[in-house]
Amino acid sequence: MKRTILAAALALAALPAFADTAWDSRQEIVLSPVERDFLLDEMQSNMLALQKIYAALATKDFKTAREAATGRGMSTFGDRDPTRPKTLTSKLPAAWKALSGPGRKGFDELAATLSDDADISAVLASLSKLHANCNACHLTFRLTMEK
Repeated sequence: MKRTILAAALALAALPAFADTAWDSRQEIVLSPVERDFLLDEMQSNMLALQKIYAALATKDFKTAREAATGRGMSTFGDRDPTRPKTLTSKLPAAWKALSGPGRKGFDELAATLSDDADISAVLASLSKLHANCNACHLTFRLTMEK
């Protein structure tokens, strides 16, 4: 019992250290709550599309995988999306834009590999390239809200 109380006290004492972001060397992008929520929703939509693609590939349903990839491609990217906050583009650094465009193009490239007789090696290579782009962005940037 005493160990449990001591462990809990130590964990609570450490919480302020976890709240400090000094350890996080990623480039900070400061956004309004609406802008940040929009980008987080975009990222979540990308992840949901990837999950749908993997599930469809597991059953060789290339049509569903292709539709999921196409839905996250360039057709709805950036200012083509009417729900995108008008103030967002100017706040995003060039390095962000250098990753976000190719990320969306990566979905289109993936969709192009997903023919009914798709070469699974080409599909996996395209997925790997797309995931590498996602990882590069997450390793480079962190989104924070204006104070």
